[in-house]
Amino acid sequence: MKIAYKNIRAQLVQFFIIGIVISSCTNKSIDQRSVTIGKNEIGIVLTNGKKSVLESGSFKVDSFETLIILNKVDSLSIDEFEFIDFKANPLLCEAKIVFSLKAEHVKNITNDLDWVEDIKSYKKKLLYLRVRDEIRITAGNFETKDLIQENFQKNSSLEDLIQKRLEKYVDIKSLNLRIYEKQ
Repeated sequence: MKIAYKNIRAQLVQFFIIGIVISSCTNKSIDQRSVTIGKNEIGIVLTNGKKSVLESGSFKVDSFETLIILNKVDSLSIDEFEFIDFKANPLLCEAKIVFSLKAEHVKNITNDLDWVEDIKSYKKKLLYLRVRDEIRITAGNFETKDLIQENFQKNSSLEDLIQKRLEKYVDIKSLNLRIYEKQ
């Protein structure tokens, strides 16, 4: 019995020593790089499924982490698209928005887009489609006479409704819509 105990003990010591040797050989310090996020920028650090948002300042980022830097204030133009009004009349719309991003917006964007390339092109992959869809849905509740350019300038309720529907992703600073009847 004593011999078996000594053999087990010797094997445990060997495993322990081998573990320490392997650990010390593979335990390299993690390379880091210094990054500066400007006051008009916001950063996203991606690491093995974990996403962190960085506001302006200087940071150390591990070399294996992916860093994406976005502008806090940006714009998006939406090409002409068709939708129907409340009475099923076909209308055309062009839009341009100026928006700002906050940390909560960036978190929501990264939650909806998983791939690095998708996050980098979030305006095309997410925002363009959401803005267009929200304009279609919201403006579709109005009549043509309320949507044409002259009347729209007097009616900010459409802009307010669109802003509320998009607040998960951006704060809209300005929304310029050109709505006209399809010829």
